[in-house]
Amino acid sequence: LKAVITKNKRFDESTTAVLENAARTLNRNLPGVEVQLVDWGSIRPFHKQLEYVRDVDIHVSSIGTAMFFSLLLPDGSVTINLGHVLQRQANAFLPDFGEEFIGTSRSLSRTLFAPLTELNSGLSTGGVVALVQQAVDLINNDFSTKDYGIDDNLSIFGRFFRSYMAKKLISASCSTRIRCEWHLVVPK
Repeated sequence: LKAVITKNKRFDESTTAVLENAARTLNRNLPGVEVQLVDWGSIRPFHKQLEYVRDVDIHVSSIGTAMFFSLLLPDGSVTINLGHVLQRQANAFLPDFGEEFIGTSRSLSRTLFAPLTELNSGLSTGGVVALVQQAVDLINNDFSTKDYGIDDNLSIFGRFFRSYMAKKLISASCSTRIRCEWHLVVPK
């Protein structure tokens, strides 16, 4: 299996070091899986990126443009969304899984998400290794697509919003195509 960890401008030196260490650990301890760190900007022209990604089984990325490469992965692949913390304060943080909706459009692949505890405390080598191992297990056990539901490829936040919108407990008003505000609907 081929796994790539996408370099991301949102990664600080500490996170980059964790991901590099996770790649080394996985290459050393997970037979049959080759893990590489990839900077998509260094692979040019674009058709070279397409050639590269067509053989990727596991795509590890944070939010942003690189998450869109998951749309190009072959059927049976797994994307790992590492998320991003928008704001971290003493007792509060605002995790974000960004383009998680991409996973819902691909019933023939799966998306895994970093646990919220990992996002709050910062990614760890062990946490990234565990997510890649989970992806390998999904692929090796030939995950079923017949019982696929949209929620299978959503984070806890995506599931929450989808559930609440279905129950008409949340509504969205969009003033532009990009800016939307969410409103909690209080039943009467």
